[in-house]
Amino acid sequence: LVTVPGMPTIVSIPPGAGLVTISVLAPSNTGGGSIVSYSATCTASGHPNVTATSTTTTIIVPGLVPGVSYACTATASNGTYTSATTPATSAIPKPKVDLTPILMLLLD
Repeated sequence: LVTVPGMPTIVSIPPGAGLVTISVLAPSNTGGGSIVSYSATCTASGHPNVTATSTTTTIIVPGLVPGVSYACTATASNGTYTSATTPATSAIPKPKVDLTPILMLLLD
């Protein structure tokens, strides 16, 4: 009998350039089935919600606005049921780095 899995735990959210990489700890209670996917959603006031899914405990959420504070949550799914949503953890994506000036210096 497959039931609702336990909630995963957000371990870390290091910010990247316009994205965050959410690492989760798998729930100890899988609901009687294997965890087949993890999903994360990042929300910020005045910006569209961004959701990403992964088959591993590392979820990359792209398309975020640099410098904006996002509240990110995660869930685990055993293919039949989805866990409760984790408490929100805040993350602020970094700006994308423009290497053009550095490359121009190197070419001189």
